[in-house]
Amino acid sequence: MNKLSARFVETNKKPGLSNDGLGLYLKTQKTGAKSWIFRYASPVTHRKRDMGLGTYPVISLAQARQETLKLRLLLSQGLDPIRVRDEERAAHRQEHETPDFASFAKEHHAEIKDQWKNKKHAQQWINTLTRYAFPVIGKMQMAHINVNDVLSVLQPIWKTKTETATRVRQRIEDVWNAAKLREYVSGDNPARWKGHLDLVLPAPAKIRPVKHHDAMPYKDVPVFVSRLRASSSLSTIALEFLILTACRTSEVRLAMWDEIDLENRVWTIPKERMKAGREHRVPLSDRCVEILGALPDRDGYVFKKLSSGKPLGDGAFRALMERMGAGAYTPHGFRSSFRDWAAENSDEMNDVIELCLGHSVGSKTELAYRRTDLLQKRRSLLVLWSSKVAGEACDGE
Repeated sequence: MNKLSARFVETNKKPGLSNDGLGLYLKTQKTGAKSWIFRYASPVTHRKRDMGLGTYPVISLAQARQETLKLRLLLSQGLDPIRVRDEERAAHRQEHETPDFASFAKEHHAEIKDQWKNKKHAQQWINTLTRYAFPVIGKMQMAHINVNDVLSVLQPIWKTKTETATRVRQRIEDVWNAAKLREYVSGDNPARWKGHLDLVLPAPAKIRPVKHHDAMPYKDVPVFVSRLRASSSLSTIALEFLILTACRTSEVRLAMWDEIDLENRVWTIPKERMKAGREHRVPLSDRCVEILGALPDRDGYVFKKLSSGKPLGDGAFRALMERMGAGAYTPHGFRSSFRDWAAENSDEMNDVIELCLGHSVGSKTELAYRRTDLLQKRRSLLVLWSSKVAGEACDGE
């Protein structure tokens, strides 16, 4: 111990290592520059390692000796000093350099939003975090978020808005995983479900069972359509069009005039607006053509508000059904109404029915070799559906 003197350290010009004892060395370069090195055998790998302690005279001999004693203490505890130093630096970096949750969540969303075909779904992803997570953990640095913080977000809505709360949890988990990939955080994900949050939160299925779209019985549809025809509002006209075409609400609301071919009686929905990601041709019955022909403007959106040119709102159909006393059913459920009717009252194959609904039919290989979308057979089926609805509606049955 203490083999070197302060005078020697100051005046030595001979290149090489000078041993002070306990693993502390003064390293002198040919240029005269000097620094301190702690040499030791790792208790983990048992290999010799050199750890830099800083340059002289920034670090004096006394300071180097004091640091060496601290490092020897770590070795006596079975710890590798370099590993301990690296972990401390990483923790410090996370504490002072990691972004807050809100900033990183927005950055992550910007990088992944193109994976959604529907822009609305992409926006919903960040909207749920903005509404429920940001007010609680938005300003917290990613490295500081723990399970209690996640629970502070979830517990207020877990039993009252279970489906939303489940999505919020999944999205917090996704953001945290992305942060771990960037090395902003380390360890276990505080928002993971299995073997973690499932120990303190009840399973969503036990709180509220999965609720499917409620479909109006197809025998009741004609009377409902007759009530729709008693009004000439934009929403009633569009909802009848939805029922006759068996399409999704978003497909009807966002229909564009340049997608409509009245001469050939075909509505072609581009793949970007289809859930299956493929172009979908919808054969139009006489009643559909009549509805379209009665609309005053043939530019932009088909079912648009004349005052603004904007399409019907997302909740327009549901609000209409509630006003008509049919709130127990959903607009989307009319697809199931058509499906049930077709299965029980037509001779068409299941493939034709499924294609009417815009569903994928067959394996990827079968789809690759399919040369037709069975348009004419689907036209016959939808014309029959339209006639059935219209005829019974007129009879008031």
